[in-house]
Amino acid sequence: MLSLLKILNRNKASSIYIVLLLILSISISGVLGSSAYYYAEKYAEISTQLVFAFYALSVFSMAFGLTPTTFISIISGYVLAWPAVLPLVISYMLASLVGYFTAKMIDKGNFMQSVEGDEKLSRVYERLQGNELFAVFFTKISPVIPFAVGNFLLSIGNVRVHTFLVGSLFGMLPRTLLALWTGVQLHNLASSGIENFSSNWSSWMILLLILISLGGFYLIFRDKKKPA
Repeated sequence: MLSLLKILNRNKASSIYIVLLLILSISISGVLGSSAYYYAEKYAEISTQLVFAFYALSVFSMAFGLTPTTFISIISGYVLAWPAVLPLVISYMLASLVGYFTAKMIDKGNFMQSVEGDEKLSRVYERLQGNELFAVFFTKISPVIPFAVGNFLLSIGNVRVHTFLVGSLFGMLPRTLLALWTGVQLHNLASSGIENFSSNWSSWMILLLILISLGGFYLIFRDKKKPA
């Protein structure tokens, strides 16, 4: 714990940025998540001419935690249905890159220098290096790790950019498709005039994704004790 506090103290700029991302992601997620459910019909009025602008802006809004990825997926599902998969994937990947290189500019390698001076954290980083792809995958598949925060942590952890992109692509797909499906269902319910929406299936899927993520992190970062 003391080691972690020292690391945070040595990386004040990165620590402040992460805190801001967390605050934005959690607070805005609640507001936009509710609006996506209760005012979804309003979003369907977006003209096709504004769709490109919507995704272009979402690249930066997602990268900096201004709009949760779940919100973008739900709205996409409601307005465009399943054809929204392609623009969603493109905007997510671009947002990931923006967040990745923004973290590089803010951190400037200070985090890794701090880790190298701590024995315990160095061992953790060695396990990350040996499982970079899986670390990115399990970070991205987790519904509880904010998108922008995950990008930042993986970037300052010195994950290679090509590994980051591959892991991000496959890690984000399950939660993206789940949120997109929710948007499609909301549109179908609104069209049929039914007001109640059962989220039991999606709730179980979210729980499953969380368990997969936690199990993956445990396997990657567990302390393997060598036999005496």
